[in-house]
Amino acid sequence: MNPVIELRRMKPQLGTFVEISVGGIRRERLLQAVSRAFDTGALIQRLMSFHDADSETNSLNREARRAPVQVHAYTYQVLKMAKRIWSATGGLFDCTVAPTLMEWGYLPRHLSAAGNYGGDSGDIELQPDRRVRFRRPICIDLGGVAKGFSVDQMVKSLKNDGVPYGCVNAGGDLRFFGNREYPLQIRLPGAPHKFMCVGRFRETAVATSAPYFSAKQFRKRRVSPLIHPASGKPMIGRRSVSLFAPDCLIADALTKAVILDPDFPQPVLRQFQASAVVLSQSGGVLSLNRL
Repeated sequence: MNPVIELRRMKPQLGTFVEISVGGIRRERLLQAVSRAFDTGALIQRLMSFHDADSETNSLNREARRAPVQVHAYTYQVLKMAKRIWSATGGLFDCTVAPTLMEWGYLPRHLSAAGNYGGDSGDIELQPDRRVRFRRPICIDLGGVAKGFSVDQMVKSLKNDGVPYGCVNAGGDLRFFGNREYPLQIRLPGAPHKFMCVGRFRETAVATSAPYFSAKQFRKRRVSPLIHPASGKPMIGRRSVSLFAPDCLIADALTKAVILDPDFPQPVLRQFQASAVVLSQSGGVLSLNRL
């Protein structure tokens, strides 16, 4: 019988540190599986990182308003899901807020932040053969979904390599797989160095959004990368949203919508088989939606 061995590895990827914890098979197989999973994450970073001027994301931003651009299957899949979530959330999740993020210094200025941008995710046209065209001038940033998608694909890679259980954690966007339970802690919005344990989980994805680390001053104004697409106003309140869903892409995207709308409709969560926990500054539960 193969010994049950726990293995943990960490690498900088996707603008954060990605940690993979796995076990259940021999060490040599675990090492190979983890290496391939990190390769998958590196590929998704090259395709979708806004910080990489040569990524497919930025190729689309430069060229898709003029002519269709053929993209990798991963990029096409993420754009398709981003449009679906944009539609389901009434535009609260929108990957076209990159101009504001560039202006506020959250993204590099590969393009002009003051360009003639007037569209939204509805202007992303997905054509056959993985071709993408922008109907109006827009500038996209897939950071709100790419990290969750990468976690999902890394878990898929690990499963394909026969890893029976584990966890992939990309800066708080994480997914547990297999029959082993893992404890989960959520930061307190008012004291982010402290944590609250919310239980033990398996076969679950979770992502958390909050402005406690990302908020900053910009021209005598408090801003964060959590932007309401309609008003253009940043979310700077002292609360956090943790979203539980079958996969991490959905959890990653929906946190951005739920944190912008305290009365986010529960039918939308049910549509994606998701549930949310909203914490106040003190860590009190403001809202708890379960399936």
